[in-house]
Parts: sequence; structure tokens; C-alpha cells
Amino acid sequence: MRRFSSLVFALSLLTPGCMSVPRVPADVSPEGANILSGGTFSGVLYLRSVMVLPGASAARDDARFVRCDDQVPEIRVVLHGVIGDGVTHYCETARSALDYMVAIHPRTSTHIELHLAPVGHRLSMRRWSLSARVPRLHLVAPIFSDEDRTLGNIAGLVAHEAFHLPWFIHGDEHAGDERAAYWAGVCAQLATRGKLGPDVLLADALASKDAAVVASSSAARAVRLELERHVGAEGITVGSAGASRLQQHCRQQGFPIPAG
Repeated sequence: MRRFSSLVFALSLLTPGCMSVPRVPADVSPEGANILSGGTFSGVLYLRSVMVLPGASAARDDARFVRCDDQVPEIRVVLHGVIGDGVTHYCETARSALDYMVAIHPRTSTHIELHLAPVGHRLSMRRWSLSARVPRLHLVAPIFSDEDRTLGNIAGLVAHEAFHLPWFIHGDEHAGDERAAYWAGVCAQLATRGKLGPDVLLADALASKDAAVVASSSAARAVRLELERHVGAEGITVGSAGASRLQQHCRQQGFPIPAG
């Protein structure tokens, strides 16, 4: 997945205009960018999401909201310019990735609102949320013609951001660990989907004046280089020798993968 995702938190919430939000580089890959900032004030968590998908044409303004199930935390899918109503596979992928992270870190509890648009359709949005209990993450991802690529990207994105959030809420220094967040995304894909595509994290460091963007994209590249020892041109599937080595590496990173 050629994606970068950055989570930047201010030390305290002043006003939305005072929050420092990285500028999105012009060379964002088709997987897009999700940039989150936030803060806390009197026990209330504030999150601001900047979501961008690059493209030559703007996505149609006909968003359709679908609640995935009756579970809590809630997961909603928002379709932009998408023909058809089938969202089950998107919902199941997002739920499995979130459940995987909750099993690892029980304090992970966040609603998800996942915006989806066909790849190549431009989308740029900002969303805000305030919560004293369960926060809401607003995320964006493209729909590729290759369903495996679409679902792998969704699983990795949800796990990546779900890794960051509880550490921040509880004031832990791990909140800004981008390398660990990318490994969370990789291991969640292997654990919940049983495979990784050959295009996982095919990212180069982005040129930017913003240190957070540079750090996130550089971490993605570092993890990609580590993955090259395990993932071949055809990807990797649970049960293969490469997958066994990668499962062991995931465990060493703190992201165990159940046997089976």
C-alpha cells in the first residue's frame, strides 16, 4: 500500500485555528492521505481529520452513509460516487482490523467513519469530533479495481490509526511511533485476511517541510525495506515459509498473529 498516514497531537486544545496540521504534499500516492490532529481539554478529546484522495476528476457529491452493524464501537461506511450498495466486505474488513487491535490493546475503543471513493476520483475533506468517552476516527481510502488491494489497504489503515489513538488518549509516548503503527497495519492484514499483496507499503519518503509528514513517510519506507525480506513478487499467504517468518517478526513487534 503506497500510503502515508500521520497522527499529530497538540499538547493542549486551544482553538481549531491554533492546531498545527501538516500540509498534504502534492505527490500523495493513490492510497491517499489521512492526517489527524487533536488535543484534550477538561477530559474532552478533540480530533481533527484531514482526508485527501488524489485524482484527475472530483468524486460526485452524492455521499451515502451506511452503518455496518449494531456493534459498538460503531463503524460507518460513506460511499462517494460509488455505484451499487455492496458494503459488506468493506465493513467486515474494517471491523476485523479494529477487533484485532482491541485484542492487543483493550483500551482501543473508537468509532470509525470510513469514506470510500473510486481510485482516481479526487476527494478532499476535513472533519471534527468531540468526545468525552468514545472518539470517532474519520478516514478515507480508495476503491481499486483489485479488491484484494482495496481491502488490504482498508485493514492496514484502520489498524494503523487504531494503534495511535489509545496511546495518545492515555498520555503514552508510543502515540507518535510511526514505525510501530505501520507494523500494526501489516500484521493486522496478515492476521485478519491471511495474506499480504505485493504492493503492501510500496512507499518512498515524501518531500515535505513538515517534520511529521517526513517522519511518517520515512517510517513507511523503513517498514517496506524490512518487509522485502519476507514478501515476494506474488505477495505472501499464511502457511508459507515466508509467512511463518513474518508472523514471528510480528510477534516480536508486539502484534501476535493467531495460529490457523
